[in-house]
Amino acid sequence: MGLTVALRDYPSRPACRCHDESSPAVIAPVSYCLNPDCPQPHALEQNPSCPCCGQPGSLWERYRAVEPIASGGFGRTLLGCDTVRGLRCAIKQLAWGSAQAANAPLQREARRLQQLGQHAQIPHLLAHGKQQRHYYLVQEFVPGRSLARELDEGGAFDEAQVRRLLLSLLPVLAFIHRGKVIHRDIKPANIICRQAANGERCGGPPALVDFGSAKEASATALGKTGTLVGSAGYAAPEQVLGKATFASDLYSLGITCIQLLTQLEPFDLYQPSDGRLVWRDCLAGRAVSERLAAVLDAMTQRAVGQRYRSAEAVMRDLRRDHQRPSGRRRGKRRSPALLALWDGSPTQARVAALAFAPNGRLLASGHQASRPPYQGQANGTRLWHPACRQALRDLPQPGSRVTAVAFDSSSHWLASGGRDRAIRLWEAPTGRLHRTIARHRSAVHAVAFTPTGQWLASGSADGTVRLWQVRTGRCVRVLEGGAGEVYAVAIDPSGQIVAGGTRNGTVRLWSLPQGKLLPALQGHADGVTALAFAPQGQVLASGSGDWDCSVRLWSLRSSQAIRSLTAHTWSVTAIAFDPTGRLLASGSSDGTFNLWQPRTGRRLRTLEAQSGAIRALAISPDGTLLAGGGDAGTIELWQLR
Repeated sequence: MGLTVALRDYPSRPACRCHDESSPAVIAPVSYCLNPDCPQPHALEQNPSCPCCGQPGSLWERYRAVEPIASGGFGRTLLGCDTVRGLRCAIKQLAWGSAQAANAPLQREARRLQQLGQHAQIPHLLAHGKQQRHYYLVQEFVPGRSLARELDEGGAFDEAQVRRLLLSLLPVLAFIHRGKVIHRDIKPANIICRQAANGERCGGPPALVDFGSAKEASATALGKTGTLVGSAGYAAPEQVLGKATFASDLYSLGITCIQLLTQLEPFDLYQPSDGRLVWRDCLAGRAVSERLAAVLDAMTQRAVGQRYRSAEAVMRDLRRDHQRPSGRRRGKRRSPALLALWDGSPTQARVAALAFAPNGRLLASGHQASRPPYQGQANGTRLWHPACRQALRDLPQPGSRVTAVAFDSSSHWLASGGRDRAIRLWEAPTGRLHRTIARHRSAVHAVAFTPTGQWLASGSADGTVRLWQVRTGRCVRVLEGGAGEVYAVAIDPSGQIVAGGTRNGTVRLWSLPQGKLLPALQGHADGVTALAFAPQGQVLASGSGDWDCSVRLWSLRSSQAIRSLTAHTWSVTAIAFDPTGRLLASGSSDGTFNLWQPRTGRRLRTLEAQSGAIRALAISPDGTLLAGGGDAGTIELWQLR
């Protein structure tokens, strides 16, 4: 049986760096003999064959084993190195005694991995075949720790971590189920948790591994009794009977999440008298919302007919949140009400940016064509009259997908930034284009004026924040923090500090106008996608991407996080304080707005958006209106008080 072709086109590298200690995971600089019976497997080193047993030193003259990382009844898995590409890999070796019997399952697993293609959260198949007496399967190596080990060493997970895990793995299940594949062995040991650079748990998208038990589903096969495959405690009742369905994977994932919350084995949570899982009684004081509890209960129903039928259905329920905030309501505070829903543009282009003029008379919206061709009239800026709830004029920018808009303090100037790397300065009362500035090397993601209106700051995908003189359009300062792409920019009310939200999860701060780099704010597990200073100026709010989903409040005096606000299940894309600083609004691609009390961190209310995934929000200068927009191309106006 020959070597199969690699499925992934890795970039070429001149030499193997698997032993480089500067690599993310340090690997011992000694090769390991592939012969499981070798008396001195470490003696191989870099020799072409083992000096002790004569076994070839590499697999197909390409893959060298480094050390064993797991073993089981069918064989073992070794950490390896692809000497051609210079990348780490995982080598699955079948035991000789079971090789003939296990050849068919290995072939099936290889076909499944080929069938599932190039999903980023499934290890890619590099090669499979036979050498000497053993069968091998070589896959992409996924650095990180299994959830089983993470649970054992780090303790129980909290609700926010479990929700993030679910919302990351459910799309993977939806993907494999669309490919007519049932995994059949989902459990903590088969989910690899990537660590965040800042040390937070499972900071990156987890990977689903070990498709050795996977089965192809068909209309006829789903009704037939087959072989019992899976892990005791995690396998659904119908799977134990050899009748696995797509819902069986949902059951296993639900059991896994319950184990993460309780830190108890599945058998310890099962009550034989009535067949229930009594996990809610085993939380040891940790709070779990009724919404998440209900979802987990539905995922782990013993009867298939009472369980979720698809991963998409679970995701829909997870993203809904109709719970009222805890605590008593004081007084007769008005509930936010949807006042208006405007078509953002004739072509339903995505609403990517919103800003109220400080005088309250105008609302600006920035638009991006969401479908190819991306050049055309769908791109541009539109000015609205909030009181009359009517569009006033369009500021077309056919060649630029607008990403940011901002008014100066006088409400006279409007700045817009776009993916064409340009900043445009408009006269807001007339809509006349005053100046175009094109000096960034990549897309402009954010713009913000200083309180005096003398300077304009812009953040770009080129990794810089640039400071411009509004009167002349001259660049007076280039601020670099070495933290990658800049997604968001904000200037404090005193005009002395500019903040930049970066791709690597840090908030960079510079003093103005000197541009001195101040201590960074670190703690997010994903890119910082939104920033806003409180009106008093000593607190900065930041929002982060899909692998974090939190809003953090920072003290500028101490450069430390005050608190973390967690409720969104996808990226936080926009945040804004009301004029008093006593209310903070956040918008997310999960399709919700959350209203927070910054002083306590209490969530006051969740508003279900009408605009799909939210990309922008703004609060009016008098604090009475919240404007939001997103992928649906509409702008919604909410009465806050």
